[in-house]
This record gives sequence, structure tokens and C-alpha cells, in this order.
Amino acid sequence: MVSPTLRESIRALYDFRCGYCGVTETESGGELSAHIESLPDGRLIGLTKRGWFHIQRLRLNRAQLIELRLQRVEEQRLRETLEHNQRANARLREYVRELEQETERLLQIIAELTGE
Repeated sequence: MVSPTLRESIRALYDFRCGYCGVTETESGGELSAHIESLPDGRLIGLTKRGWFHIQRLRLNRAQLIELRLQRVEEQRLRETLEHNQRANARLREYVRELEQETERLLQIIAELTGE
């Protein structure tokens, strides 16, 4: 099952067109994802007669397309993980900076107290 966030980013990436035939959502009469659902194994299933028709007619469950869909899902997951880790890294760097400042302040206090 594709998350709603991933679904929206894929729709925007493809400029709200079918990634296989280029038909727009306007031309198809609505959101393409209303007709076709992606399974976790990369295969597509039709949610409507139109969806089943296009899956069969365009052979959308060919091995190459399944593999491509799985690769895209993995790439999106890796991008999200990278972004999460970059944010965590930035927070940790800021925390380290604060600790370094505090250490410097404490060393100055120690120096004042010991007369150094």
C-alpha cells in the first residue's frame, strides 16, 4: 500500500499524468489513483472497470514495470530516511555547539576560581 504522502508526491512528479501512457487526470475523468491501486509487491490492481481495463490493455503488471515501481518506492523511502537523518544531524550539531559553549564557560569559571 502506498502512503498518501508518497501518492501525492508521485502524482506531482508525473505532473498528474499516467506514468505509462501520459494521459492526464483531467483527460481520464478524475484522479488516476481512483482507478488503480498499487500492492506492496509492486503489482497493480484495478479498483474500477476502467482501472482493470488499463492494467490489462497496457500490460502494467509486466515484470520490468513491477521492478521499476518497487525501485521507486525504495528510492522514496531512502530519500525520506535521508531527510530525517539530516534533520537529526543538524539538531545534534546544534546540541554539540551548545555543549562546547557551556564547556568553555565552565572552564572560564574554573580559571577564575583557581586564579589562573
